[in-house]
Amino acid sequence: MEWKSLPMDLQEEILSRVPAKSLARLRSTSKQWNALLKSGSFAKIHSAFAPKESLIIMLKDRRVYLASVNLHGVQNNVDPSVKLASQLYLKDPHISNVFHCDGLLLLCNIKENRLEVWNPCSGETKLIKPRHGYNMKSDFFALGYNNKSSSKNYKVLRVDRRPGPVGEYEIYDFTSDSWRVLGEITDWIFGQNYPVTVKGDTYLVAYHTGTAWPNSRGILSFDFSTERFQSVSLPQPFPYAIAALSVVREEKLCVLGYYKK
Repeated sequence: MEWKSLPMDLQEEILSRVPAKSLARLRSTSKQWNALLKSGSFAKIHSAFAPKESLIIMLKDRRVYLASVNLHGVQNNVDPSVKLASQLYLKDPHISNVFHCDGLLLLCNIKENRLEVWNPCSGETKLIKPRHGYNMKSDFFALGYNNKSSSKNYKVLRVDRRPGPVGEYEIYDFTSDSWRVLGEITDWIFGQNYPVTVKGDTYLVAYHTGTAWPNSRGILSFDFSTERFQSVSLPQPFPYAIAALSVVREEKLCVLGYYKK
């Protein structure tokens, strides 16, 4: 029996059980499959059948990897272990930073001074051209979307982090395929911690210029719907210095802190 003779819903169910890294090779099999694999409904079905393991995106030697994390149980006195699961193959893997949002990866190519968005499942890439040029050593980038709209409108945030009292920030809109300058940041200095996205909004660790250490370290969020920054209030008391942020099941923000006397 040929694939074409199978009902489309059965084909979709079979494909939903294929590993993500193998789906890209199937896109060229037929136009119908290509359209199916790019649909948002298929992405949800495929995610439901995916192995329930802890995977993280890791940079090593300017290349992007998926790594599996084993905590060995929260009560065990055993250090967590990290194992490289697979490499995400790119044509020009000179990546200095990577940002994940909704299954898409925003890649900063330091060799070519290039910014692009990549869909690992479909293999499609979109080059984001700058207004005047990028500085991959100092620019801050984040990928998000308008979560108050019925159709997701993806956007890219860029903040100029070069030394100085003011940092200009701008946004790239996928719909208009253009950049817009939004304003300047005067009260916060962005740290080196990686930002995360939760339901379309970006969260990052930053330092307030008017507050003494260690209380100067806080969390900023950027709402891609209103295109504005705002400070995030933490549960009080919170006697910890913020070390890093992560996301739980793509819907909850996790804050890692440490106590320092």
